[in-house]
Amino acid sequence: MKKQIFISSVQSEFAKERKQLADYIRQDVLFSRYFEPFLFEEQPAQNTSAQKAYLDAAAKADVYLLLVGKCYGNEDAKGVSPTEREFDVATENGAYRLAFIKKASHRDDKETVFKRKIDQNITRNPVPFDSFDELRNNVYAALIHYLTIKGLLHDGPFDASIHSFANIDDLDKEKIKWFVGIARENQYL
Repeated sequence: MKKQIFISSVQSEFAKERKQLADYIRQDVLFSRYFEPFLFEEQPAQNTSAQKAYLDAAAKADVYLLLVGKCYGNEDAKGVSPTEREFDVATENGAYRLAFIKKASHRDDKETVFKRKIDQNITRNPVPFDSFDELRNNVYAALIHYLTIKGLLHDGPFDASIHSFANIDDLDKEKIKWFVGIARENQYL
């Protein structure tokens, strides 16, 4: 089953990058096998509030991918943006969180405070991105790291890898005897 990547940001600020990221993940030969991106703007009309819909999706996400820019976004009655609410829900539900900061000469005050909150909770790329190519390269490295630490990709030699659900009973004793016999015949043992 594919892992869901919830792409979060102020939609109006990152409309182009959100679509490009989702398309990139869906079209990449490797990532399309493991991930399905979630974009709120692609969702059909629903019999629920927008806030409930996006928070439910953030709560179910395996990976929460956050783009931080200069704008904090529209605030709810308590003064919190949807993006920060999504971050909080993803955190509460144990999503693997990734944050990518866009270069900006100025940020909204609340966005600066939110960025500090992110920095206190997760390690993000230390160098802000300036173009989609830089963002894509950073996302690529982060998703490869995710697949590796989750045991879905192996970065060592094949012979040193352990199958996640194989056990000793899976070994064929007759084939082992055959192999040892061949090895002795050829003086490898």
